[in-house]
Parts: sequence; C-alpha cells; structure tokens
Amino acid sequence: MKELFAPELHTTDLEILSFTLVRVAYKLFGGDRMTMTYGTDVKIHGAEIHMLCHIKRNPGSHISGIARSIDVTRGAVSQLVKKLEQKGLVRKAEHPENMKQLTLVLTEKGETAYAGHQRLHQRFSDSLEEVLVPYTDEQFHLISRFMKELEGSIDILTRDLFSEEEENRTGAYRA
Repeated sequence: MKELFAPELHTTDLEILSFTLVRVAYKLFGGDRMTMTYGTDVKIHGAEIHMLCHIKRNPGSHISGIARSIDVTRGAVSQLVKKLEQKGLVRKAEHPENMKQLTLVLTEKGETAYAGHQRLHQRFSDSLEEVLVPYTDEQFHLISRFMKELEGSIDILTRDLFSEEEENRTGAYRA
C-alpha cells in the first residue's frame, strides 16, 4: 500500500515529519484495526480511509489502476472498495471515455469522511508545530531523521516478524 502513504503528497518539512509520525503510530498500533467516523454515521478503518483518500486524489481511479499504483492485488482493492460501497462512501460510475470500465467516485458521505480525515491531519500537524516551537532547525532535522530511521527499523522488524509467523503457520520453518 505504498501510495496510500505517499510522502510526495506532503511538501513542507513539518508535513513530512507529521506524516512520518502518523505512519510510525499506524504501524505500532495496528491502524487497520482502529476505526473512526470522520464526521459520518459509519465506522471507517484506517485502510478504508486511506483508500478513500487515494480515490479522491486520483480522479478516474479504477480497481486495476489502484492495484497497480499501490502494489496490491486487484482482489484486495476490490474487497476494500466493496466495503466502502456498503458503507455508502464510494460508488462506481461509467468511465466517460470507456463504457466497459467503471471508475470510483466519492459519495457525499465519502466527501464528508475525506474532509474529516484532512481536518484530523491538520489538527495533528498544528499540535506538532506547537511542540516543535522551542527547537532549532538543526534539532528539528535531527528529530525528523530519527523518525525516518525509526520507521525504516519498524518496517524491517515487522517484515521479519510476519515472515517468521508465516513460516511457523505453514510449517516451512523449524526452530
């Protein structure tokens, strides 16, 4: 799901640091299991809101294109989109240039959730900015580098843990 957390969507140093912290927290606390409503009447999981954001930021998105861009299977994207449809957050629409292809569009409720998610990120960035006021630029860059390195370390750890878990589950690995 690399593009759902695309760093290039964040341009300022503060946004980059803020989003790095969010990614670290997401990884540490299992963000896919956490739910929020984002101003709607439904509970939305972390993966669902980020898929919603991807659809919003990429008009004309379709299942195969999303799967390619975030490096997951079409089946995984299809299941997630089905959940978003059931919650009334997205709908499928005919592609204006290709009648055989369906594009994904946010519903009014989906737009509300997207806006709520953006407000949450802004509140987090504002809070982080207040915390960072007393730090020099050099200290800020040190903290930022630390967080990026921490995230990389967590990526390696979780990759190793999940591969060990899979080996244990399938019996391919013997201690």
